[in-house]
Amino acid sequence: MKRWRLLVVVGVATFALVGGIAWAGVPGRGSAIQAVERSASKKIVIRSNTQSVGSGVLSTFSVLCHRGERATGGGYRLFPGFQVAETLPLMTAQGSIPIFSGHSEPQDGDTPDGWKVIGALNRDTTAHDVTVYAVCES
Repeated sequence: MKRWRLLVVVGVATFALVGGIAWAGVPGRGSAIQAVERSASKKIVIRSNTQSVGSGVLSTFSVLCHRGERATGGGYRLFPGFQVAETLPLMTAQGSIPIFSGHSEPQDGDTPDGWKVIGALNRDTTAHDVTVYAVCES
């Protein structure tokens, strides 16, 4: 009978120990709900800047998020985007990059606060618009 009691005590103690360890590994109560609430409270907006690029002009320009916002993405759109008969685009751009308003090029560890279109080139005989946009989060 003593052996039976010892086995029960060891079993209960083991169960309590394993249960306590498992309970300690669970994140604080409501943490999943709090994370969803924090995500839902973030506001995403698009900031844009449209520039007219003259005939034969190469242009680089940018758009900044408002104070307290950070850029989470961005890009550009060329207007009208048509091509000449030889399939050479009349409007081209080398690309776009995130920017930090404190300096001209992004650096390791920066939190971007804007977006820049690089090298928008107009090969047409008339001016065309180019829009750079930033996806900003507050």
